Amino acid sequence: MTIYRSSKGNFEQHEEVEIFTDKYVSNVNGIASFTATGNKYFGAPGKPPVNTITNVVVEFRTKQTGYNGEFGFDWLRIDDGALTTEKAYEVCIEGGYEAPNGKAPHRDTNTSFETGEAFKALQKEYKQIVIARTSTTSKKYYVPWLNLFPKPVSDSTVVSTGPKPPFEAELRMLIDVEGTDPPDQIRIAFDAKYFTIDGKDGTDRNPVLIMDKIIGAKREVPSTIKITCIDEFSVDQEIKVYSYPKDSLSKPLATQMVLRKLAGKIIVGANKNTSKIGKTPAVNNRKTQKIVLVKVKTNINGVIGGDITGVFTPREKVNLQNALYQALIFGDIKDKDSSGRDIILDVTADINFKAGGKYISGGGILRTEPTLNTYMRTLINANTANAYIDCFYVFMFGINDSSNRVGGRVEDIGKKSVVLYKGRDNFTLNHEVLHGLSLYHTHADGVVDKPNQKYVYTHANVDSTKATDNIMSYQPDGKTSWYWQWKIIRKNV
Repeated sequence: MTIYRSSKGNFEQHEEVEIFTDKYVSNVNGIASFTATGNKYFGAPGKPPVNTITNVVVEFRTKQTGYNGEFGFDWLRIDDGALTTEKAYEVCIEGGYEAPNGKAPHRDTNTSFETGEAFKALQKEYKQIVIARTSTTSKKYYVPWLNLFPKPVSDSTVVSTGPKPPFEAELRMLIDVEGTDPPDQIRIAFDAKYFTIDGKDGTDRNPVLIMDKIIGAKREVPSTIKITCIDEFSVDQEIKVYSYPKDSLSKPLATQMVLRKLAGKIIVGANKNTSKIGKTPAVNNRKTQKIVLVKVKTNINGVIGGDITGVFTPREKVNLQNALYQALIFGDIKDKDSSGRDIILDVTADINFKAGGKYISGGGILRTEPTLNTYMRTLINANTANAYIDCFYVFMFGINDSSNRVGGRVEDIGKKSVVLYKGRDNFTLNHEVLHGLSLYHTHADGVVDKPNQKYVYTHANVDSTKATDNIMSYQPDGKTSWYWQWKIIRKNV
């Protein structure tokens, strides 16, 4: 909601609670102002009315085709029927980490949610709005999270590999209208200092309207919207949708503001970095993770012409950069040395990488040897005079692992060192790097007993129709991440 405060008899937009007057105020973007005579307060001071959604519900989703994880958008999957391919999370979620609670002798030491508890906990990761209507089975609106970089920052960013940071998001809209009369108008409201939508600033002269107002069940709005972040901001911003009931637009502006109803919302995460000022600490809403991509050259049989060097594909580097962008992290990816040459680690003369050597078995890399990652780091640091000591290490072999079944392996959860093999796909690199930034799989691997295993879902190898499209699942094309994962990743950058 919005608060309007008086300045010499005029009212201007401020924040949060709605205070209305006999003669209005300003429009939703704070452009116009009028002299007011007498105030009308709705709700006791300090206790604004509870936000509810009534006749019109507008929900936001990523595109079913064409979205490849270019920006961060997290929405709680509910049952959209045929409008969304993913299953509702209430059906897919199987458990998650629950901290032991209670006191002896009644302390519950179980670290895994019991049946039904996990989804209740997951719902709390999202801000919620009450849906007060009779025809909807769901009584809650879960507000999605969106991450975008400011356009000036994106434009000025120098990227050695992959795309520049995303400053735009194209989203689908699902709409559900009930009642006896269609609304006069459905309008998207936002702060024009920070956003445009479809190239519009959202003012009365240039409003962003949803034209599908017909009464009917949930369906997809024919057109998408494109949200562009034009400047940075230090606190989370809200993009809201309002419906204006029948005949409300014929009334004075102040009355329109009273009658309009919230219909939907997006929260856009703060994306401005600020320096330390006095005792006020610096804030890094945008972060940077240095990553070095090392091609490893092997010749395990020592034959002439038997050298094999690992190669990174352009697509997997794009997927890695996108995965980090979702959490407002810029991947400073280094795949060339200071002379512009590929970074290559030559182990063709190393006996540990010869047939029968410590790290070779059955013609492939013995990935289960626990010292492999440490040894690789030692070699590259020695060969480059520690030029990449502050980087996340990724080593690419041009041969398979000894089992011919694994595409890559992180040294350990939270360890910034990954080894990849020939048998990987274009989604292995970002998956393993996020392991190194402390994310676990989104399915259970044995006992769930780590705090970062917050929620686990159906394993893709058990039922792919119930597995999520999260990067940390075993879906072959996982491309998304969640708000609670962003917080974990960012703590480890």
